[in-house]
Amino acid sequence: MSFKLTTAVRVLALDVDGVVLGDGVRLGWARAAEHHLGISEDVLQQRFFRPHWYEAAVGRRSLQDKFAGVIATEGFAFSADDIIRLWLKDDVRHVNTDAIHEALAWQREFDERLVLATNQEAVRAAHIWDGVGLRAHFDRMLVSCELGATKPDAEFFTAADQMLDIERPDEVLLIDDRPNNVEAARYHGWQAVYASGESEAVAAIQELVSQSRS
Repeated sequence: MSFKLTTAVRVLALDVDGVVLGDGVRLGWARAAEHHLGISEDVLQQRFFRPHWYEAAVGRRSLQDKFAGVIATEGFAFSADDIIRLWLKDDVRHVNTDAIHEALAWQREFDERLVLATNQEAVRAAHIWDGVGLRAHFDRMLVSCELGATKPDAEFFTAADQMLDIERPDEVLLIDDRPNNVEAARYHGWQAVYASGESEAVAAIQELVSQSRS
């Protein structure tokens, strides 16, 4: 992992899915949906998630309320809570503890801030923060449903700066597994590093530590 910091990093921002949380071994949505709800994964995606996720992810609508509306209209024999429980039951199978360990070591050594920067709607955001327990390791979560915009939109980074109460965007370093998010962060003024998977995320944090010491 090779990159060059342009200035000292005061805030390390880690993406969630693909950086802090890995895929691990998960049960397929199709099998779980068919078994528990009697519908296919395609129906869940086409009728529930794809039409409504974005508005929930920017905080405009409740995902549960939108799901309940679909169920009432189409007469499905399950509830919105049933879908949510099924969705989150096997949602996180692997936490990148190596990345968290390295990030915490950087935070302790340099006494700076460690945050998450992620696109999430409110239910899964709470699940990640409290259910998975990431609250114990990070100072805060920069989450799209509170910021009113998703990465890679410019509004996400502008709102994040305000939430962090920083004057210099280049003092933030984002590590993300999506090139378009990295490009947008750089365009905004953040420093940003692309990590294609968990091991590259660990290597990027180790490189941050090395450069911060020099």
